[in-house]
Amino acid sequence: MQCLCEWVRQFRKQLVYKCYDCNCGSYDGPPKQCSRTVGADNLTKVWESWTCKAADPTWECWRGCTGRKMGGMWYSTSDAGYCGDGSGPSTPNCTWRVAEFVKRVNKTCSDSIIYAEVETTGASCFDGCSDSGIGPGRNATSPCWIGCFYDTVLGPDARNPGGSITGMPVADLIAAWNLPFASDSPATKGCPALKP
Repeated sequence: MQCLCEWVRQFRKQLVYKCYDCNCGSYDGPPKQCSRTVGADNLTKVWESWTCKAADPTWECWRGCTGRKMGGMWYSTSDAGYCGDGSGPSTPNCTWRVAEFVKRVNKTCSDSIIYAEVETTGASCFDGCSDSGIGPGRNATSPCWIGCFYDTVLGPDARNPGGSITGMPVADLIAAWNLPFASDSPATKGCPALKP
């Protein structure tokens, strides 16, 4: 199953669960009607033997190397399987629900904190980007900034077919991901909680 689903605020009022770009089936086959089943994909297995080719754009190498470095599981839910928010009876034969709501943060805030951690680690590379600063002055669309980001996260050789994956330790990347959720204060690299 390949679905992109998320909670979105509809007309700045009610929070609604929406799915878009949702289809099911294999990656290389025709899409088919999604069932209520929760899809699962073991990304560690998907990317373990993948390598980019010499003719591929650099981002293909980064994509595969990111998958190989981080691994993990990808779960896809469909609106057909959603059990509801608990305010009423569950949908018959539903397959998933939100078990616990921990914290929601603004993506821009979260990205900024993660980017700052990567920029600190790879400062010597980012300092060489004439078309981008760091922190609030960053231009995350700059080819130089993007190259430094992935060189810092994955190591500079990861942009090449068969290149080694080094860069920031996975534990440091996970710690950077968790920072926005650990505090509500920007002074401690946290993001304010958004209401569900």
